[in-house]
Amino acid sequence: MALYRIYIDEVGNDGMKREKVISPNDRYLSLTGVILEGKYYTDVFCPRLFKFKSAYIPGYPDDPLGTSYCLHRKDILHRQDGFEFLNNDEVRTQFNEDLLHIVGDTEFTVISVVIDKLAHLDTYHFFHKHPYYYCLSIIMERYVRFLENQDSEGDVMIEARDKNKDRELKKNFEELYRSGTEFISSARIQKVITSKTIKIKPKTKNVYGLQLADVVAYPSYMGMKSQKLKIDAPANYGGKIFKILSDEKYYRAGNRVWGLGKKWLP
Repeated sequence: MALYRIYIDEVGNDGMKREKVISPNDRYLSLTGVILEGKYYTDVFCPRLFKFKSAYIPGYPDDPLGTSYCLHRKDILHRQDGFEFLNNDEVRTQFNEDLLHIVGDTEFTVISVVIDKLAHLDTYHFFHKHPYYYCLSIIMERYVRFLENQDSEGDVMIEARDKNKDRELKKNFEELYRSGTEFISSARIQKVITSKTIKIKPKTKNVYGLQLADVVAYPSYMGMKSQKLKIDAPANYGGKIFKILSDEKYYRAGNRVWGLGKKWLP
């Protein structure tokens, strides 16, 4: 039986004060999970990403500069914390092209959830559900269905935030595992999810699956937002990643992607 892991990253924040969520920068929260099969992850994906990082990142893996041992979208975009080598136009062009090939060639499945927090407050008029855990439960429902369809099992890993939030996340995940959701029973969850404990790892652990999630999370959010708001998708590097996700990576049933690999709330 194949074993899978979903690696989850976030875009935005989970604050729900109305005076803040009216700001476009604070209005949305998105969680994106990338699903990889364990043996493929170990034998194929990790060696390829290691080779890519070793080719570009100065001193990788023994003595990398700054925090450049991790592919972090913000550091790459701003060419900081060890990614200053991207100030060279020729190097940056080749780096972007090679990374785009890795995203396109890697065998993974994506589930992205975006919540419009202002619309959530307008709909329910009070703090109906915590947005972060609400998004996580939506991802888990689809991950369980994915595992059932694959006749497989899997677990969950997410990037660390801070000690208090991580402690609360562990409690919330254990409750979800124990009680299920509105649409997925605890029996179904416990049959395919191998642990009641969510794995939480900081960037310093250099987890390649979390770095893939980091690379695709923001493009997924921006692409979904553009589709929902009926505006042109970004015509930039992130837009190229979103096209790859849309063409072949989002969890789907036939041609249906919305509601499965893409979910907009409320």
